[in-house]
Amino acid sequence: MDAHPPVCLALQLMGLVWRLVITAAAVWLTATFLPGIVVEDGVSDLVLAAFVFGVVNAFILPVLRLLTREITLVKLGVLTLAVNAFMVLVTAALVESPSLRGPVSEQVLTGILITVIVSAVSVLLSWYLPDPIT
Repeated sequence: MDAHPPVCLALQLMGLVWRLVITAAAVWLTATFLPGIVVEDGVSDLVLAAFVFGVVNAFILPVLRLLTREITLVKLGVLTLAVNAFMVLVTAALVESPSLRGPVSEQVLTGILITVIVSAVSVLLSWYLPDPIT
């Protein structure tokens, strides 16, 4: 017998929606604190950006991590920040808002800061807000 019964599809979808809400909240908080990010149309743009960010992280990030694995090991994980910042820049290129303003060098720095802030806020919100699945 299976020790863990299969999880209902509805609960899995609730979990995905919950992660989307947490990511959108993290992007909103990041946009509030960083001047290089502009959100034009509010909640719908934040949800779209969170969705695209999730899709980019699901499909492109694993390939980039695989390609840069040896270099990341040698550089003690510093390259991970650059890869994650690239994911933010790809997301910003795919959606109109939130958008990054300024020269490319500032956009890369902003991408790194976004990576750090969104990761920290996502972890904190995941810890302190109840998960609807459990």
